[in-house]
Amino acid sequence: MKKIAITLAVIALLLSGAALWGVSQATLKVEIRDALTMPADTQPAEFERLMALLDHNALRGTVFDSNVTGNPADYTILRYTLRVRNNGLIPAKMLETLVVPVSGDVLCYSQQDAQGQDVNQPLILSPSQEMDLHCYLLTRRELHPVRELRLTYYVWGHPFLVKVTYG
Repeated sequence: MKKIAITLAVIALLLSGAALWGVSQATLKVEIRDALTMPADTQPAEFERLMALLDHNALRGTVFDSNVTGNPADYTILRYTLRVRNNGLIPAKMLETLVVPVSGDVLCYSQQDAQGQDVNQPLILSPSQEMDLHCYLLTRRELHPVRELRLTYYVWGHPFLVKVTYG
């Protein structure tokens, strides 16, 4: 009986150690690949879609400045690409990227919204997997693309935040 109790205690200790190691490895590896600059006047359909959503308060994203003046030639859509890798043992759920705005930024929205996908379906990154994650920013044309991006995600219901800077 004593041998069984010791064996079970050792197994419990090993499983606890593996769980703690898995949680300690829950931080995703994030690398910014690039920032693609797309003048809004070369993307007229996307610009009009965003303006219509903004006018009706129906945009699924973060609005920094709802007062859009001028025409599409005054704006740029920046697409930031992040390579995200999950080195942990637990899936990372509800991945979302947000740009920290500077003066002149209008709105930030996700790749799901840009690609017409259901934004209510969370992005999940399985263990040992990697993916490219896109974040879109509508901003004034004369502004530079240097921004801080914040990637948020959940592991076992606990929130995590990774900050990276492009530029």
